[in-house]
This record gives sequence, structure tokens and C-alpha cells, in this order.
Amino acid sequence: MVQAQEWLDKKYPKEIRKKLNCCELLKNLEKLEYLEISDTDIDKGLEYLSDSVEEIGCSIFNRGQCGVKKIKDKLCLFVSFEDDGYFTCKFQPWKMLNKLEEKNKQLEKDFEEERSIRISLQDQINEYFQKNLQLQNDLRQIDMENQQLQKKLSNLQIQNINQQSDSIIHQFSAFENQIEEFDDSFQEEEEEEEEGSDCSFEVVSQEIIE
Repeated sequence: MVQAQEWLDKKYPKEIRKKLNCCELLKNLEKLEYLEISDTDIDKGLEYLSDSVEEIGCSIFNRGQCGVKKIKDKLCLFVSFEDDGYFTCKFQPWKMLNKLEEKNKQLEKDFEEERSIRISLQDQINEYFQKNLQLQNDLRQIDMENQQLQKKLSNLQIQNINQQSDSIIHQFSAFENQIEEFDDSFQEEEEEEEEGSDCSFEVVSQEIIE
């Protein structure tokens, strides 16, 4: 304790102690048990002090507007002595409470981060669900269009078959007509040949008779 206090007094004598504005500068004083911050502008950094610190003392009589008043406000629940502008505060209870508050802040931060992650995951799930619904609707639409196309294709195939059948029937009918015409022509030729033969036979017969 003495060595730490001596170091502090030597490092920051009273005439320049007002340059002190943060307890972080004292974080390496691991044997310091009592910290006197009178005539300083320390207003923050209590969390950096070593666990060895038991009490903090300060006079705000001459420097009522200095930073140490903020320190008193932070430690007001743990004031152990106060008289004529001078006070001492128990530091360990404050440090324990501060650790709990910091832990609580971290828990709240973790909770908010987890909550944010959950919200993000839920948004992703909802987005996936909506996309899945849209995909199902698209698939149904494609299936309906495919069925319509198949129906049209079937109709076109039937129509094409009917057209081909009509064409074949027409060709067959034309072929039959040609055959009938050929038969008629052939019969006419036969009849003409028969008539010619009859005439020749009569002429020959007449010649024989004569």
C-alpha cells in the first residue's frame, strides 16, 4: 500500500495532480488500497482500478465543479464518511455492483443480438415459405399450360390425321374414278373391235357366197 501510494504521490504530486482525468492511468497499482483523488479532474475509469483498492477519498470543497464530483455521484450509495466537503467511499461494493451491471449489459446485448438473429432467421423462413408458395403456384401454372399444350397438340395431331385421311380418301376416290374411266374406255374399245369384227365377218361371208 505504502509503495503504491508513494509511487502515486511521486508520479502525480499535488501541484500537477489535476492533470489526472481518468483512473485508467492507475490500473497497474495492484497494491493500492486507498486512493486519494483530491485536486484531480478524475471523472471516469473507476472500473480500471485494481481489486486491491478498498476506499476512495476526495475533497470537493475547493474544487466543487471538478471531475471528482462525478466520481462522488457514482459512489454516493457507498459513502462511508462525509464531512465539510470531504468524503470517503467503499470501492469494492461499487466494483461488484458495476461488474453485475456490466454483465447485465452484456447479457442484454447478447439477448438483443440473439433476438436480432432470430428475427433475421424468421424473416428468412418467411421469405423461403413465400418463395416456396410462389414456386408451387408457378409449377401448377406450368402444369396447366403443359396440359393445354398437350391438348392442343393432340387436337392438331387429330386434325392432321383427319386431313391426311381426307387426302387419302380423295386420292383413292380419284384413283377409282380413273379406273372406272379406264374400264369404260376399255369396254368401248372392245365394243368397237367387236363391231369391226362383225362387219369383217359379214363381208367375208358375202364373198364366199358369191
